[in-house]
Amino acid sequence: MVVQLKVVVWDECVERFGIGGEKTSYHAKISDQNGNPLPENFHISLIMFDEKCSQTLATPYLYSDVYDPDTFHFKVSFEIPFAEPKRYWLKLVWGDQLVDTTPYEAGESSGIDFYLAEPRRLAISEESTIEPAGAPGQWVS
Repeated sequence: MVVQLKVVVWDECVERFGIGGEKTSYHAKISDQNGNPLPENFHISLIMFDEKCSQTLATPYLYSDVYDPDTFHFKVSFEIPFAEPKRYWLKLVWGDQLVDTTPYEAGESSGIDFYLAEPRRLAISEESTIEPAGAPGQWVS
């Protein structure tokens, strides 16, 4: 009988919430159940979801640009999708994998809240006028 290793995820966080089109980063610590780092060719997905649907935001392998095996720190940048402003959840998911003869069991992280903000709007009335701040070519502080 082959025993699959479980993947453990902790300290999940996101750098900042935002609006569609902005960039942010998801961070977590990741190891196997024995406290060992995962191999670089382990494949994982970051998804954003709500009660009705989900969207994949990133699908990296654990190469050195996203994962530090010495500290277990995982960081992946993603563009915030355009969606209804409200609360969503972010989590990591992965399927059963055989990496360098080591079997890993499919699973998912606990996940974290992610708030998609409403875009800021600039209201200009008909009475409003826009005046130049300074002479052409002049810096205004």
